[in-house]
Amino acid sequence: IRKADRIIITQEELEAVVETKADNIRNDIPKKMTYLNKKAQVKYQDMQIDADYISIDWNKSMIFARGELDSLGRIKNPAVAVQGGKKYEYDEFTYNIKTRQAIAFNARTEESEGVIVAEKTKKVNDSVFYLKRGKYTTDEYFLKKKDTIADYYLLAPDIKLVKGKSNSKLIIKLVKTVGITLGTLIFILLCIVSIYIYSTNYYTAEPTATGEGRFCYYNGKISD
Repeated sequence: IRKADRIIITQEELEAVVETKADNIRNDIPKKMTYLNKKAQVKYQDMQIDADYISIDWNKSMIFARGELDSLGRIKNPAVAVQGGKKYEYDEFTYNIKTRQAIAFNARTEESEGVIVAEKTKKVNDSVFYLKRGKYTTDEYFLKKKDTIADYYLLAPDIKLVKGKSNSKLIIKLVKTVGITLGTLIFILLCIVSIYIYSTNYYTAEPTATGEGRFCYYNGKISD
């Protein structure tokens, strides 16, 4: 039997009811902490968090969520947050209920026709995100989680993601700061994919009896 609680905080502190649910719930009243274990879930306003483990610090209005660990202590199933119909996956993250700001590690989310993943993500508000070592890819197999590593992607040490009503914009910090819409980024990736397909799907290097290489079409026709 799963346990569920509805925790009501005064209007001065929070703006809505915080609902919690898990297989195991423990409340530490003196420390004002709540611990949720196994199939843990927290709902607050338009935010829903599902994770293997969640802790809530009521003094700091902070939620910590972590995905499910395997026997070696590695994440095998990520924590998931859904806000405003948008899905985000993380290894672990902290979320401030009052400010709605968050910090996440190994985050993944879909944007336009691709996926953005980052080692560290800071959510400033519902529209602005800062990403450390962020990657953007339109690799179909990676999108569908058939591959764990994308065949191609754009990597940047610092990315600012600005979400608009109709589209999103990536501001990529390389040598210079470059602002680029996701539509333009998708076009660049498509060009990269075309080169990648041409170089890997049509030609291959095949050694001869003398040890020298020769180029072959996959259909068997040899080209010098």
